[in-house]
Amino acid sequence: MKHRVLFLALACIASCSVANCRRSIGAPLLAVDFGGQLPNSIIQPGFDGMWGTADPVTASTFGPYTVELSANNTQTGVSANRGFINKIAGRIDDTDASIRDFYRGYYYNRSPVNGEGISLRLSGLTPNQPYTLTVASFDPDASANVAAITVIDWSPATGSDTTGTSAAVNLIRTPVPTSVFDPAYSGALQVSTSTGVLDVFGTVKVGSVGVRGAVLNGFKLNDGTNDVLSVDLGEGAPAGNGQPGFVGVVGDPGLVVSHTEIVGAYTVTVEAVGQYLAEAGFYNTPMREQGSDVLTPPAHAFYRDYFGTNSTIAGDGLKLTIDGVTPEQEYDLKIWSHDPATAATEIRWSPTDNTIGNSGDVTMVRTPVPSDVDDPSKYVLLRVKASDASLDVFGGFLTGPGGTRINGFELTAVPAIAGDFNNDGAVNGDDLAIWKEHVGASVDAAAADGDADGDQDVDGADFLVWQRNLTSGAAAAIPEPAAGSLLALASSILYFARKRSKQ
Repeated sequence: MKHRVLFLALACIASCSVANCRRSIGAPLLAVDFGGQLPNSIIQPGFDGMWGTADPVTASTFGPYTVELSANNTQTGVSANRGFINKIAGRIDDTDASIRDFYRGYYYNRSPVNGEGISLRLSGLTPNQPYTLTVASFDPDASANVAAITVIDWSPATGSDTTGTSAAVNLIRTPVPTSVFDPAYSGALQVSTSTGVLDVFGTVKVGSVGVRGAVLNGFKLNDGTNDVLSVDLGEGAPAGNGQPGFVGVVGDPGLVVSHTEIVGAYTVTVEAVGQYLAEAGFYNTPMREQGSDVLTPPAHAFYRDYFGTNSTIAGDGLKLTIDGVTPEQEYDLKIWSHDPATAATEIRWSPTDNTIGNSGDVTMVRTPVPSDVDDPSKYVLLRVKASDASLDVFGGFLTGPGGTRINGFELTAVPAIAGDFNNDGAVNGDDLAIWKEHVGASVDAAAADGDADGDQDVDGADFLVWQRNLTSGAAAAIPEPAAGSLLALASSILYFARKRSKQ
């Protein structure tokens, strides 16, 4: 019997190699797939879906009137390209300074799909009173020539009690406006409502050759005698709305700047952070932009959806927060960052706030396309832990034009390492010294006193656990035991085995 024990001890020692000394990782605690909420959106098997509608309603009250503004869009690939924006400089500078404030700020919906656009609701009107509603639609970034015009149809909203005429506005860049409500960039609707709530809708006209979607810079409401309400729209930037004689409706730049969802035991928040947030939110990239003849079908479902910001300003990016984690527990956090429609952009993901750990870089590039969901070129793996119950990481672009994306993530707990007697996160010679100091002793607590297997004895079995989990980086610094050492260790194991058998 004792020869068998000796043989097994030697076999265990000899079989331990650096290749077998990595930490074992269990099943993910949390796996989330981001994306736009399309009717045909497919969530990658094994993942929870997380998405947000990019159509929040902005409401402002001015005296007896309430203004509500929202985008209507089925998220067909341009889901986050709508919201409030303010053109600080650039092409808007071509517009005369006296009217620039009116045209620099606007609410927009980039969808080129007829039937999708901008909803405008005005409450507090006099029922059955005829009104003239004049809307302005100018985008200084729109097509530079008249040959590529996006025509916006403004009309009473379908299904509402609003009745009246429609107006078509050409969304072009040049020539620039020469006055507020320049006839080239505005249209007048004769409308009334039986309830005092006026609903109008602007959408791309059928047959338009432009692709800019709908834009609303502002509007005015006339009761037949006076302009009872004049509104200037735009992002609430320092140089934002300010056209004399107008009240301002300002909204958050961009659409879904932050979204929170409860997934099982965890609360997940994804947030666009920084100075330029006008194009941030949930996206669903059309199949045609994914190289559908190249990308494997299982990878399509995962990579077509993401939460992103197009900002390339240093310091702008995405913050991911996972609430409900165990303080001081180590986790492996895998983050996927790929956009099938962008050029090469390098992104760095790093711990932030009360979270510590390593950083990792990933290059977001259209080609080569991912070979599968676990293509290592499309994700980073962070080993992180938080001092509280909130795990926070931040992703920002380093180089390239694409901004920052997150397709999804996985969170996996890192089990404590048996053999890490001093709890420094590594199994190395320092832990061997602790084992040698306490070998042969009975202890009250495991780990710190050299008891790796929790049997309250420090013996050869604990040495085997130590060597089995020896950290790779430390293996080279610790020489393989000589034959004499192996025999001595085996004898130690045999001694303790015999000792315990007599108890």
